[in-house]
Amino acid sequence: MFDELVKTANEVGITFSGHVPVDVGINHALQSKYASIDHVDGFLEGLVPSSENVKPDENGFFGYNFTTLADTTKIDKLVSLSKINSVWIVPTQSLFERWFAPTDGNTLLNQPEMQYMPVSTLENWRKRKEASTGPDSNFDKKQWEMFIAIRRKLIYALNKDGQGLLLGSDAPQLFNVPGFSIHHEIKGMLASGLTPIEIIKTGTINPARFFDMEAVFGQLKEGMTADILLVNSNPVENISALKDLSGVMVRGVWLSKEAIDQKLQLIAQSASAQ
Repeated sequence: MFDELVKTANEVGITFSGHVPVDVGINHALQSKYASIDHVDGFLEGLVPSSENVKPDENGFFGYNFTTLADTTKIDKLVSLSKINSVWIVPTQSLFERWFAPTDGNTLLNQPEMQYMPVSTLENWRKRKEASTGPDSNFDKKQWEMFIAIRRKLIYALNKDGQGLLLGSDAPQLFNVPGFSIHHEIKGMLASGLTPIEIIKTGTINPARFFDMEAVFGQLKEGMTADILLVNSNPVENISALKDLSGVMVRGVWLSKEAIDQKLQLIAQSASAQ
């Protein structure tokens, strides 16, 4: 079925992106020329030697169950395949360092940004995190540390030698509040070894390249379309400067920091009433 879908998509000129089915596997998925793959999906499973004879559907959360079997010397081959087949990767690392992580759910729920989400959503997040990483799950902190270390190696290599990375956090997935979640994603990229300018490119010129629209957006240049963040210091020197806004230009409309704060206040009021 997968190969038929790919064949038809290629025949009619439809690009496709998303997850990697466990019975397809990352090698075949990359050779099938996905436009992009989310979550670094399938890559950890692809590091498991065939001699281990694992059952693909026992991989756990994005390969977590296979962590101790992964052979990281196989990373370069997978990264090369992504480059050869022009497959972009959206890491969404923040999901794995917040939702699927040893951080206590109540600690996350006490973060200021949670005020912008409905109470019912926050309660659902709490329950799902407990099911994923609570005492009744198979979550193990030491194994998670290995899991995250492998993911960071993959992210670094995919940025350095692969087709490239695209900035995205999968918000509003668990504990990822839209807007705020991008800064958590940036933190994960920094921890993976990317420089501030490399991270900035994942949210600017790289999406333009992905959509084959480099002449339209992705950089500040006369005649080009651009949404602009005006910040108070240089994010290339310290990427946390992206949090210190003077304002934002969106579709030609200027929103000052004061206007943004007012809108956020209305969102918080609406969320608390739900």
